[in-house]
Amino acid sequence: MREYIDSSHILYYLYCILKDYTDEEEGHYISQTEILKLLKEKYDVEPDRKTVKKRLDDLVDLCPVTGIEIRHIPGKSGGYQMVSRQFKASEVKLLVDMVQSSESLKKKQKKQLGEKLLGFVSREQADEIR
Repeated sequence: MREYIDSSHILYYLYCILKDYTDEEEGHYISQTEILKLLKEKYDVEPDRKTVKKRLDDLVDLCPVTGIEIRHIPGKSGGYQMVSRQFKASEVKLLVDMVQSSESLKKKQKKQLGEKLLGFVSREQADEIR
């Protein structure tokens, strides 16, 4: 028997996965199968496929409220991607560059603040900025 999983937790986990693993670039989306795998690996939860689909649809429907656009790419080779964020990758790069060039911050502070700023973009974009 499958253990009960709070639906609000699933919604948050899905948001985190989309934030970390997708972005607005062409082809930077994630399939539902990959999402299920990440839910198990990262959060140790195994919701059924229908629950995940429903929560993903909820995230898409919440776009006008949150201001964060999540797109569903239909089809067998489709998936989901976060296409708008609080900051664009170019804006985060500018902020990271400004932090790194600051003379008033210590090296450790620059590194910590830079990493926090990179949390606003996908992992792939963060790697490009680094």
